[in-house]
Amino acid sequence: MKVALCLAATLVLLNPASTRADDFTLAAPDAPGKPVSLYGSWYHMVNRHTVSKSAPYGVGSAQVYRMVPYRSIAADHRLFPPGTVLYIPELRGKPMTDGHGHPFVHDGYVMVVDSGSGVRHGHIDFFAGGVRRNPAPLLFNGRRHHFRAYVVTDPQVVAALKAMHDPTTPFDR
Repeated sequence: MKVALCLAATLVLLNPASTRADDFTLAAPDAPGKPVSLYGSWYHMVNRHTVSKSAPYGVGSAQVYRMVPYRSIAADHRLFPPGTVLYIPELRGKPMTDGHGHPFVHDGYVMVVDSGSGVRHGHIDFFAGGVRRNPAPLLFNGRRHHFRAYVVTDPQVVAALKAMHDPTTPFDR
């Protein structure tokens, strides 16, 4: 499993344009580190003012990373600066359907790219693109259903998520 992760991350580093936003194949971390307690909701609003060919859903509030459905979250930037990658074990293995009706299974990795007035302290918002239904209702229900998350420091995983959110590379569905 580690070999596959290293190979995939190496390919991402060598050719970031080949990174697909809907690639949910990253391995779970061996030692995730210290847990953080979070609770969340979801949102589907697209930042129409910043939409471009390489950022079809717009860019996040920090104007650094593009919004990627099922991969982007809004968080309190005082706790999690833009570019922070989180691993949510409870999200891993969740079957979901994207906005085009394609089913997939989430690998649990998300990246902080946005903020908002409702995301303070341990509250995050999960970005679902243009989908108007909650992709994980038991997890992102807006109530204080707390779940564990881990800040990811593995350079290969961080590089893979940053490549997916990089607005200077083509957006590959």
